[in-house]
Amino acid sequence: MKLKKLVSATLLIACFFNAKNLSAQTWNLTGNAATTTAHYLGTSDSKDLRFKTANVVRMTVKNSGKIGIGTASPIAAFHVFGNGEAFRINGLNSYIQLADGSNVLKSFIKNNNGDLQIGLSSVNTAGKLQLNTATGTQIEVSANGFTNFKAGYITVGNVNPAAIKQTGNDLNLLPYSPSSGTPGNLILATPSGLFKAGNVGIGTALPTVAKLLVEGSVGNTIALFRRTATGDGVSLIGDAPGIYFNMYYNSGQKAMTAGYGSQIYLDKNTGTMGFGVTTASASGAGAALTSGNALLINSLGNVGINYFGGPSTLDVKLKSGTSATASFWGTNAGFASHFCYGTNEDTYIRGGKTTSNVIIADLTNNVGIGTANPLYKLDVCGNIRAKEVRVSTGWCDYVFADDYILPALSDVEDFIKTNKHLPEVTPGALIESEGLEVGKTSAQMIKKIEELTLYVIDLQKQVDALRKNTK
Repeated sequence: MKLKKLVSATLLIACFFNAKNLSAQTWNLTGNAATTTAHYLGTSDSKDLRFKTANVVRMTVKNSGKIGIGTASPIAAFHVFGNGEAFRINGLNSYIQLADGSNVLKSFIKNNNGDLQIGLSSVNTAGKLQLNTATGTQIEVSANGFTNFKAGYITVGNVNPAAIKQTGNDLNLLPYSPSSGTPGNLILATPSGLFKAGNVGIGTALPTVAKLLVEGSVGNTIALFRRTATGDGVSLIGDAPGIYFNMYYNSGQKAMTAGYGSQIYLDKNTGTMGFGVTTASASGAGAALTSGNALLINSLGNVGINYFGGPSTLDVKLKSGTSATASFWGTNAGFASHFCYGTNEDTYIRGGKTTSNVIIADLTNNVGIGTANPLYKLDVCGNIRAKEVRVSTGWCDYVFADDYILPALSDVEDFIKTNKHLPEVTPGALIESEGLEVGKTSAQMIKKIEELTLYVIDLQKQVDALRKNTK
């Protein structure tokens, strides 16, 4: 009995000391006081620390120090997993702040009135925001506001993605271009949905005057369009603005490819428009070319061909090595009308074929030679030489008709005494003032010759009758 009481007392004392010891290690739900740096909540062995609600593990602190929320196997220093919303920061000024060991450089992720901000806060050193992959930094946003695309592509779209790529110092805009099928187009400044159609500027930040505004140049060439890297094409020139064909300007006129080049340009200081072709053929791409002015138009609208500054609306000069200043060809290549033909610069006008005619003033116009005021179809002030001249006019053979009444010679005599010229013959004073009508005068002369012939015949009859009576 005494042994039983002794054992009971021993157990009671052991429980008392054990209970006292447990009470010293318990964290009260209402708070704890007199804690020191030696106190902690956790494990002292290599076991994981788990936190439960409703008897379900909600957070795990691995013995390696990794913390997992919603997962018992965190793979990062802080690993949050959830089927729904996994992580949230609420509040107007709520943010996650990251800093280095010296707390000099701070970066943050912040919820600002519904907007997500990722920013930098620098005290002494300019910071950068970098997005990294296994191959290194791909996108870098520096503190000065620049975004740098370090390598690779930025793609837009899922099925047929377009891309932006940096190659050296060049930025490439790459529409979708499959190996087979229809390639994509590069479209700039077109309205679509919420987007508005603006202008496109190259070399300028203010393209306000045109849908496409290009400023700046390489040499004096603003833009160049060609078939291939060494093919022919068209270029736009800024200095003495013009259009070049199969050539461009860069410290002189240069060929796009082998062959001739040409140009259309404006001299804004004189208002002269020029059209030119190179004097020789280029041996290949980049070879020097020299173009001459084949045709010029000045601000008054005067045109010069191989000549400029003349007094006429159209000035054409004989080009060295040619035989005619101007030729006009018909359907027969062997014949042409010429102006200033040959070394004497004689003017030739002839039909395009051997059977062709040269027709001048076929309507009511007159032609003057040696006179500026022709009054007749052909008015010549000067001598005319011809092998033969034919005049269309009426003729006077009616004088020999049986019913023609031949004027009496006495009546003719009386008319001559009064008018000082033959009847029905143009007076000399009128011929002197208006000129001789060849056809009319010829007809008048023939009529008088025929009448004179009849007079002579009648006189011969009278003579023959007298001779007969005197025998």
